[in-house]
Amino acid sequence: MSQKLPLNGIIISIIDERGPHPKIWYPNFATLQQIHNSAVKSFSILVGDRSYREKSPRDLTCFSILPFPDINSIGFIHFSGFNEINEKKSSSRELPITITLLFDETYRDELCQKGPMLYQFLVRESESLWGSLQHHESNAHPLSKLYEKIINFLNQI
Repeated sequence: MSQKLPLNGIIISIIDERGPHPKIWYPNFATLQQIHNSAVKSFSILVGDRSYREKSPRDLTCFSILPFPDINSIGFIHFSGFNEINEKKSSSRELPITITLLFDETYRDELCQKGPMLYQFLVRESESLWGSLQHHESNAHPLSKLYEKIINFLNQI
């Protein structure tokens, strides 16, 4: 009998002129409404602080662990910023982003123990992730490689 993977899915979310919303997710693990609600919840908890409005998103890089009971998951949320490149206007702007990793609820204790190491892992991986997402460098789903890396990382620590 194969062991169930603890990672249910990944949601990359941004705040832009449309407000907080999911940009991309992998795999298709929930309904579109649940994914959207998870993206909004990830931001609402982290950006309600006044300091967010006084600093750039990159200066506020942090993580949090939150329950997502509507999808029977526990979320590990990495908050940061990235430069969105607008090739048509030859400009860039910094946008707040979250990488939300949704784990099975039974993984809560282990996630709390591994949280700081997982955060450092995501800090390292996020730069190359944004580059590949912006330049569409992969023929496969852009988050599938990150999903596998996270599973391998969690199995090693």
